[in-house]
Amino acid sequence: MKRNRNKLAITLFPAALGMALLLPSVAFANPASKEVASALQRADSAAHAKNIKDVHMHLRDAINCLVGPNGYGFDSKASNPCKSLGNGAIPDTQSMANKRVLQAAVQEAQLGVKESNLKSAHTDASIAARMLKRNGKES
Repeated sequence: MKRNRNKLAITLFPAALGMALLLPSVAFANPASKEVASALQRADSAAHAKNIKDVHMHLRDAINCLVGPNGYGFDSKASNPCKSLGNGAIPDTQSMANKRVLQAAVQEAQLGVKESNLKSAHTDASIAARMLKRNGKES
């Protein structure tokens, strides 16, 4: 009986060790994922906004979620819907590839903020939203 218990322990130990190593990554999910999701929601809202003022407002919120309060492009006059979620999706993202996608989404959103034509601003917001959706799948 004792021999079977030892054999069982030796068999189960590698599996238990593997689960223990995986557990931290599951328990502590990417902190930027909620910020990206919030920015995506704002970019999508901008893409469907009825007027240019609302497009600009939603895009500024998306930018603030992405860059964070200490990031380049943060607009302190706009709201920060990600205030309690972290330091911004870009600073909180570990992967350089994902950071580049997020930075590209910020640039696209900034184009939309500068745009005065509603249709063109919708296009910029839609492109930013697609970039954020792609980033969410890679995270």
